[in-house]
Amino acid sequence: MIQLELAQLVVTLVMTFVTAAIVAAAGYIVKKTFDRSEESKRSIEESKKSIELVKSNLRMMIKYSIVQSHRIYMERGSTSRYLISLVDEMYEQYTDLEGNSWVGQLVKEIRGLPLDDVAKAKKE
Repeated sequence: MIQLELAQLVVTLVMTFVTAAIVAAAGYIVKKTFDRSEESKRSIEESKKSIELVKSNLRMMIKYSIVQSHRIYMERGSTSRYLISLVDEMYEQYTDLEGNSWVGQLVKEIRGLPLDDVAKAKKE
């Protein structure tokens, strides 16, 4: 009888130990998965910040190019079909990058300039 009780006690202790080990292992796996998930979230957030920085820099470069084109061609008093096409493409990219609208006014002013071939014909 004592041996049977002792055997039952040993089985109960072993089962308790195995259950505790399984629960601990499951907890460890969940924690590691959560840590990886948090690491992934941080990595995604850092990537988003980097992308926004690149977009912001690209938007500034495009804005600068349009502003400079505006200054040069307004002083010149005429433009070309090629420049209008180029400025239109830059402006489209600028707005795709969530650029603001005042640059759009500069583009309209460039489009309103006489074309070089028309300006030359008027001078002749």
